[in-house]
Amino acid sequence: MSRPPRVVLDTNRVLSALVFANGRLAVLRHAWQGGKCVPLVSRATTAELIRVLAYPKFKLGNQDQ
Repeated sequence: MSRPPRVVLDTNRVLSALVFANGRLAVLRHAWQGGKCVPLVSRATTAELIRVLAYPKFKLGNQDQ
């Protein structure tokens, strides 16, 4: 059995896939949740994502962030 492909994602792609449930990148989120790919992000990308999720325009509480 082959492993799912590993994909490198930047902050904007991860953000879109996570925050916009019905957005154009929701298919990406479904793929990694379904085990069809393995997302890879750097520490810098993760730090940026955490910072960006706190932006007021996303209206996310601490739990959602």
